[in-house]
Parts: sequence; structure tokens; C-alpha cells
Amino acid sequence: MPDHSVFGREWRALPLWSSKFAIENYVRQLGIPATFIYTGIYNNNFTSLPYPLFQMELQDDGSFVWQAPFHPNDPLPWLDAEHDIGPALLQIFKMGPSHWKGQRVTMAFERLTPLQACARFSRGVGRPVRYVHGEIDIKVSLPSGYREQLAILQETLGEKRAPYFGPELEYPREARGIWEGYRGLEEYAREVFPDEEFANGLRWMEDGRNGFEGGDADADGVESVGMASVPGSRPITPGGVSQTNGLQITSAYTPKSHPEGMGSDFFVGSV
Repeated sequence: MPDHSVFGREWRALPLWSSKFAIENYVRQLGIPATFIYTGIYNNNFTSLPYPLFQMELQDDGSFVWQAPFHPNDPLPWLDAEHDIGPALLQIFKMGPSHWKGQRVTMAFERLTPLQACARFSRGVGRPVRYVHGEIDIKVSLPSGYREQLAILQETLGEKRAPYFGPELEYPREARGIWEGYRGLEEYAREVFPDEEFANGLRWMEDGRNGFEGGDADADGVESVGMASVPGSRPITPGGVSQTNGLQITSAYTPKSHPEGMGSDFFVGSV
């Protein structure tokens, strides 16, 4: 994961990410053939339980509210941890270390702003979902290290609007070229989120309020950032669903080498 402090823009490093960046640099110095996976936000982080940053807070009217420090129009990377990381990593292992030459692979299958994410989630769960741009609301006891991580995340990714992966890495074409069968946020909200909530002892899905169809997942004046230009873009993943937004399912995008991998003098230990 990135260390935002290295980009020279007065961004503070997120502690739980910068430690991974340090390990990456150590592996590069050793010259061990390696591929470095940078993961986006897990769809599975969402819960109506009072956990910070990704609480989908259930309202009295049956709707949900997600409050987070991310700017409403800044794109974020998304992936389904349960459904997609394993198959994607299997493909990377099958390609072998010589294919990637020590490069970083961005594991994110959707590029959605918070407003777009809420619209997709709403269509999936069948209830209104509203985004509130605000500070991280901490309602439970947290280890000091994670509390520090959240505070710096709020500053670096929220107040200073630093890109999640930093300013250099592209997504979601790379991940989609590796694994086409990803589960999008809308499908997760429809098929998985209620089951996870039920397993956590919650019963809101039984109150008879489901069925809200929502609107266009990119409506309400929100710019569709980077979606229409991405081959294979789609709001949901089941087969047989007609595409009504003009997007077409095309053949797999084959990721090209990152720019640093094109140089003849590049090797695994390059920094």
C-alpha cells in the first residue's frame, strides 16, 4: 500500500499503509521476485453496526446513511474481498513473477465516488442510501494504532483529498483484465449485505421496507468518473442483464506493463 508522504505534497503517511510500503522496499532491495498487490476498499467493510468509517447507519424510516470524510465527488477504488481477491490472486500466480517484474497491481474493480457508491448500494439493497460528508464518527473503543490510522486518513484522504493509491496508479482496468467475474458494489448490497447483517443478529431486512428501486446509479448531477471509458464497465455482474446505460461488455483488457517495467534497465530491485 502507498506511503503518501513520499509524494512531496505535504500528505501524511497512513501508519498501517506505510509499514507495508516499507516491507515492499525491503523486498525490492533483496531482489526477490515479487508482485505487490494494492487493494481498494472492501465492499464487505459496510455494516450497520456502529463501527467507524464504513457504518451504513440504519435510520428510523428504514433508509441508510453513510458518513465519511471522503469528498463526495472524489473517486475511490472498490472490490469484494470475499468474492474476488482469491480468483484474482490465482491468476497472478499463474502468470508468474516474470510477467509483472516487481510491479504494483491495483486490485480494485470499480471506480466510484461516495455518491455513486451510495446510489449503487441503494439500488442493490432496495432502500434509500444517503451520503454525509463529515468527520469519522467513532462510537466504539478502538486500539490506539487504529485510531491514529483513522485520524490521518481523515486528514490525508479527506481534508487534503489525496488519491487513495496516490497520484500514479491506474484502476480498475488492470484488475478487470486479470479477473472478469468480479462482484460489484450493487450486487454485493443486493445479495450479500443482508445475509452478513442477519448473521450479525440484525433483522432490519424482515421489516417489509425493501423494494426501493432508486434511480440512475450515476444520477443527481454526479459525474461518472472514468466509467464509460473503461471496457467491460457494468453496474452489476449477473449474466443476462441487459445494458441500458450504453456500456458494452467487451473482451478482457490485457494490462500492459507499468511504465517502470518498460525500461531495459528495470529489475525487481529497482526503486
